[in-house]
Amino acid sequence: MSRNRLLALLLVCLALPLTIAACGGDDDGGGNDEEEITEVIETAATSTDPADCTELQTQAFLDQTEVADGEEAVAECEESAEDPSGNPDSVEVTDVSVDGDEATASMTPTGSSLDGQTLEVALVKEDDQWKLDEFVDIPEFDAEAYVTNLAAEIDESGELQDARGVCFGEQLALTPEEQLKALALGDSDILFDLFATCGIE
Repeated sequence: MSRNRLLALLLVCLALPLTIAACGGDDDGGGNDEEEITEVIETAATSTDPADCTELQTQAFLDQTEVADGEEAVAECEESAEDPSGNPDSVEVTDVSVDGDEATASMTPTGSSLDGQTLEVALVKEDDQWKLDEFVDIPEFDAEAYVTNLAAEIDESGELQDARGVCFGEQLALTPEEQLKALALGDSDILFDLFATCGIE
């Protein structure tokens, strides 16, 4: 398996996919910021529209959540948008706080490798459109649940069945909680280190 194919697989599993469905114009158009933010996050789990990568996510968000920067991050997002296999079944949004053109919220997915984990996200308003800007934190990160869910998703995919896959699972289980949390928030350097340890190229 190529490194890029494996990366694509793991990224679907490792981070909450957020290719976002367009949220404007459903109701009366008056729009309340909190409602718009909630809708953006809730529909993130179901969109398969590559255009939403740039319409409803900032470049900073793409750089954080993809294993690339700039135009390459956009391209990776657009390519993965059409494959919802790692998406959560649903997302609960709470604690929306708006301060001018900036906002924060908490989101808890059901399903995916982050099942049951509550993530803090930051959003910004650009040209009258709210966009996801950053995964900020997972305040009560459950490392054991994350590793279990991630391992189950990778096993179900059938892509890592050789010795390197066994090694990857073992190394993942040995990874310190701080690093697992950083990985869940988009730190791909940790993933590359695991690859190197297990001879995945």
